[in-house]
Amino acid sequence: MSQDSGISEDSIYSKAYLNLGRLYYKQGNLEMGYKHLNKFFKESRKNNENKDLLDLARVNLGMIKGTQGLGDLIKLSKNCSYQDFLKMKLKYFNDT
Repeated sequence: MSQDSGISEDSIYSKAYLNLGRLYYKQGNLEMGYKHLNKFFKESRKNNENKDLLDLARVNLGMIKGTQGLGDLIKLSKNCSYQDFLKMKLKYFNDT
């Protein structure tokens, strides 16, 4: 693509990674979503001129990491004993 159009090839690849990452995230494929959003983040960091893209990359990576963490917590709570579940609940959901 020529520079005459005002859109760089790096910018096109960066936005493609963002769209692929979001699509995989919506489909529930967190591993592929993370892979493409991480590429998007790296491309955005490389092209420092657009801070909005970098912020967008951080937010999207945070969404995937949060979803992965929630999945891990659910697995942990399903596989632990009742006593361990109560200890975990008190640790994270203490009212005091």
